[in-house]
Amino acid sequence: RAAENMIQRSFGSLKVFSDYDGPDSDNQVFQVFSPENPETILIDPDCKEPDGEDQDFAFELDTMSERQFKERWPKAQILSFTDDHMQQAPGLITEGKDGRKRIQVAGYWKRHQTKAATGKAKYTVRQYITNGLEILDVKEWRGSSIPIISMFGKRLYFEDDGGQPKLIILSQVRMAREPFLAYCYCRTSEVEVAGMVPKAPYEGYEG
Repeated sequence: RAAENMIQRSFGSLKVFSDYDGPDSDNQVFQVFSPENPETILIDPDCKEPDGEDQDFAFELDTMSERQFKERWPKAQILSFTDDHMQQAPGLITEGKDGRKRIQVAGYWKRHQTKAATGKAKYTVRQYITNGLEILDVKEWRGSSIPIISMFGKRLYFEDDGGQPKLIILSQVRMAREPFLAYCYCRTSEVEVAGMVPKAPYEGYEG
């Protein structure tokens, strides 16, 4: 799915997480998940590595109903959301057409830099779960980089009106559109020529 998004819309992402091997197992294994909507992953725009390894922060967005929120976060300070809460967190707490509230929960990933005993940079990663009004949970990640892997299409730099470099990201098929249009034109012409061939009945001698 991540590769398909990269090809079609210029960017996709993978998330690495750990989970138990089974319901009765104490063994944890690494798993890889690709979000269906790549726009629910927001990465650090200042990262330079193509896979986002050097990103210092990232957001992972998820939307759920008010009932689902209460079941997942029963110890949250706010379980019933009012119009005042919707004004405090605009866009995060919304009301659907059916009158039911939708809660957007964000996982904020942050990479903290410290110094090791050798004087070299050392990184720790935490994830802060929030609904825009309070911190719901804090999780430690056993790794030195944020476990979200970015996948980009063709990356191009050009100068903007102010002479500053600007990055644009193209899908993997963006530069192939015009050649594909020419190919489709040729195929269409073949079909048109085939359609103009007269379809005469078979002829032959009697007897």
